[in-house]
Amino acid sequence: MRPRALRRALLLLGVLGVAAVGSVGCPSVGRQVVVVRAAEPDSSSKRPIKIASFNLFNRPWDRQTRLARAKEELLALDADVVALQEVSEGWFAGEDAKRMLATLPYPRQAYFMLERWGPFVENGLYLLSRWPLREPTGTVHQTNRAFNRKGFVAVTIDAPGVRLNVINLHHAATRRRSITLPQAEALAGALRPATPGELSVVVGDFNARLDEAPLERILAAGHLVAAQGSDLAAPRSWAPYGSPCADPEGERIDHVLVSQPSELQPWRVIDQGVVQPRKPYPSDHCLVWAVVAPVDVPARQPTP
Repeated sequence: MRPRALRRALLLLGVLGVAAVGSVGCPSVGRQVVVVRAAEPDSSSKRPIKIASFNLFNRPWDRQTRLARAKEELLALDADVVALQEVSEGWFAGEDAKRMLATLPYPRQAYFMLERWGPFVENGLYLLSRWPLREPTGTVHQTNRAFNRKGFVAVTIDAPGVRLNVINLHHAATRRRSITLPQAEALAGALRPATPGELSVVVGDFNARLDEAPLERILAAGHLVAAQGSDLAAPRSWAPYGSPCADPEGERIDHVLVSQPSELQPWRVIDQGVVQPRKPYPSDHCLVWAVVAPVDVPARQPTP
């Protein structure tokens, strides 16, 4: 083939490649209720409620082993409500994480897709609940990095004795305020005012510490408190993959935030923690969890 013809052929292939990527590369978003397996339970009697968050790490490395280990940890924790991030599938992610989650003993499961790039990768947010999920709405942030769409999904859950207004979020993994602060503002605008009989819960991968501006904005806007209190030295929840979350390079960037106790909202955190897993590690994150209960339920006493 002559050089000029070769250049034209290569140019044509390049144009076709761009067109193909463009046809599948525009991220699409959506909501899908995956599993509804049981009749609505009686939610009239109050009891402590365990809430957890876990980022599954959307890379193909050790995928089957990691998903199996994640299932073990979720079953062992036995939380009532679980918010998951980086629930993914596709060529660049490996096995579909939703298949594993659908096998867990939670009668209500919901998935909100943040992005899909054709067959290459799909990412989303997932919720597991023992009780009905209602009024799900999702938001994809306008300030994102390419191929890395972030956002949140909000639902109400009719739990025993209280309605939970739950937001499951995944915010940008950057300290650039031009990205992180607009995302925090978008979430702040979605927070509901305090209403008797309701408890606001914001949970997920914030990619920020308690003392950073995006998290401070969310805490103030929702009149929320972190499950671990104001302790900046609380156990870490993230470290580079292959290291324990307690690694010196790690950070506490996954949080469970709840409404401040008040006359309108008589619930508080009575226990909380971070699951430090054994090898092989299921993710670069660790499960974080908190137990909320009416204020007349005593808090767990620290172990000497």
